[in-house]
Amino acid sequence: ATSDVIVSPCHRPYNGHMDIITADGTRLHATDWGGRGRAVLLVHAWGLHSHMWNAQLPALLDGGHRVVTFDRRGHGRSELATRGYDLDTLAGDVGRVLDALDLHDVVLVGHSMGGTECARLVGGLGTDRVGALVLSAPVTPCVTAGPDNPVGAPAEVFAAGRAAMTADIAGWIVANTEGYWGVGEDGRRPVETDWTTRTLYATPVPILVETNRTITGADLRADIAAIACPTLVIHGDADRSAPLPLTGEPTAALLPNGRLHVIEGAGHGLYASYAAAYNELLVSFAAVA
Repeated sequence: ATSDVIVSPCHRPYNGHMDIITADGTRLHATDWGGRGRAVLLVHAWGLHSHMWNAQLPALLDGGHRVVTFDRRGHGRSELATRGYDLDTLAGDVGRVLDALDLHDVVLVGHSMGGTECARLVGGLGTDRVGALVLSAPVTPCVTAGPDNPVGAPAEVFAAGRAAMTADIAGWIVANTEGYWGVGEDGRRPVETDWTTRTLYATPVPILVETNRTITGADLRADIAAIACPTLVIHGDADRSAPLPLTGEPTAALLPNGRLHVIEGAGHGLYASYAAAYNELLVSFAAVA
């Protein structure tokens, strides 16, 4: 595994930036923030990259954890791959990070699309490196309606969203950012809002469209029911991107060893707008799970 990890000479106060090479040869940019305690791997949201975890890094590092972040293929500083945006490949990339750094008993945290990837890895593909799982506002277990899934939204709704992204991504971003942080939080988050919208806009539209197709088309009900490790679902009751009754509640109901914590008033961006409560949940769960 060490031959696949290239550590840059910069930023030595922590363990460093590194490139991790995936099974299909794609370069992922990762950062090992150091720490000697239990490892925590943070998997970011759709269209963003690992800088979204800025509010979590101090709390986890102060808690003694070894914290690792990485950018999904096609996002941030990782390679702009022309393939591999199916769920098995994306989940396999998460597993590759665990393998390359030889991490064990990891607390794996996935937000939004990151939760989809983590659920597939732990409950579907399988790994013995994860000791506990946090699904943060996950887009799971199955958000597209079908004969046996009446709570989902029609496939046509998601297709129309992708068509709007393709036609005018800037307009789509403006139309879909209201309420992202939660009740009464939008006007209080100018820096986070600017970063989020600019990062979404910087992610190539074909990748946004393809990954949206992947997460909205995924059926992870069997995967989630097969997750044996302790699992915490964190969700806001004002989440407009992944409404609680469609995602967090049915996800928690399927988990054999899980629980749901709902943060009142929080939106999809609760990792920033409700960072104090969110971080307390992460740190306390990592200590006992």
